[in-house]
Amino acid sequence: MTDNNSVIFTEASGASPATEGDFSVGSDASPSTWALDAAAQESHSPDPNFSLVIMDVLDNRNYFEQCLVEKFVEMSTSSRLGVNPNRPRSWVFALPSLSSNTQTPSVRFSIRAASLIYFAVAQHNKSAEVEAVRWYLAGLESHRGLIQGSTHTSSSSLMHKSTSTSPDISVPMMFLYFETMKRTSLDAWAHHLAAAVTMVEAQGPDYYRAGQDHAMFRSLRTYAAFKALLWNDPCSFASQEWCEVPFTDSTKIPYELLIDILLAVPHQMKLPLAPGGDFRDSMHRIAYLDESERQVLERETLVLLQRLQNWWWHFTQNTGALFAQLAANLTPDAVDSVTTSPLTEQPGIFPDTLTAKTVSLYNSMMVIVYSVLMYLEECSQSLSCDGTMSPISRYRFEIERHSSSVLMAAWYQNWRHPYCGDALRTGFSLKIVSWLGAHEGQREEAHRMMALWGMESKIVVG
Repeated sequence: MTDNNSVIFTEASGASPATEGDFSVGSDASPSTWALDAAAQESHSPDPNFSLVIMDVLDNRNYFEQCLVEKFVEMSTSSRLGVNPNRPRSWVFALPSLSSNTQTPSVRFSIRAASLIYFAVAQHNKSAEVEAVRWYLAGLESHRGLIQGSTHTSSSSLMHKSTSTSPDISVPMMFLYFETMKRTSLDAWAHHLAAAVTMVEAQGPDYYRAGQDHAMFRSLRTYAAFKALLWNDPCSFASQEWCEVPFTDSTKIPYELLIDILLAVPHQMKLPLAPGGDFRDSMHRIAYLDESERQVLERETLVLLQRLQNWWWHFTQNTGALFAQLAANLTPDAVDSVTTSPLTEQPGIFPDTLTAKTVSLYNSMMVIVYSVLMYLEECSQSLSCDGTMSPISRYRFEIERHSSSVLMAAWYQNWRHPYCGDALRTGFSLKIVSWLGAHEGQREEAHRMMALWGMESKIVVG
């Protein structure tokens, strides 16, 4: 590739859904993990050594490019130090090997772009951002050429392989991570996600039972679950086959069990689709359902509520998490305190970033469930005046209570490591609160945290 500065103008309107880069695939939290390790005290100020590496990378030195990728992996996963050893190993640790051993330019270009954009965002380096965009666009061009060439020779050469598909899938996954850190357009992240999902679907669920491919699948299904909910767009990964077969040789951690439930939401609720809209638009269409359709929706929503409550009971029993008691006992006054004092961080509430991410996902899903129930009740009240006591106030309180728990998890992530994958995945929960929070202060705080992490930022290239 020539070292020129020609770029493509990119769309910069709208807000990207809050998905996260992979860099977390979870573990069971135990009481022993509650001691905060030294990594929790790490500073998020610019790293001078990393700055030296980046300057050499900008000079196109291959050795320093490898150093950059290794540093990227180290920094984006540093919050994992000291956590439960049962935590599955993420595919991100294979990036240095993928980058140095690949013969496919788009693999190296996409990894380089993702590493640079991490540095650009985490250390506010504009030069790195410009270079990241250049390699992002180079990777896109190379990947499209590879796909077109494959189409001309064999329509299935990229789809059916006996060897690992992780290098191929890593390209759209790295592009997806790039869009998570700094979006170039409104829906580019969704296109990259769809490309990766298509590759995985072509292989079938049995292919992803072990190794690097399994690790990458765990990451991808989380992204797919986020998109399925945010866009009210059911995903094939919600099927029993896809939920079970890839995990035949491994045990699901609590976070992955939550993803199972999240994947089921669009299938079970069957909210009216809003062309070009999102989950909020579908929620607003509840008012247009007839009585029988609302009854079905209420029944399915209550089934999801029970599944979430059962999950929470087992999660708290297995982890012995003290924060569960705090969350369960939030009073109206306590909820109001969290809402009116959003900058009060809670560093000691969670044992690690994985637990915070898991708790935030559970609470955001409870916000979704209670929001649907509240919408249904409001529709019923507009049609009847039987004088019975309305549960709307209780639903509203539950939404505020669970929104408060999401914010507490986000504050912990920001204190511990705002740019690790667990923090970025917590961004999905913040997005839900910003959409459905019953209290204006909570919605504003969710937006503030998303902006703080760069989730609302965009790149204007010219």
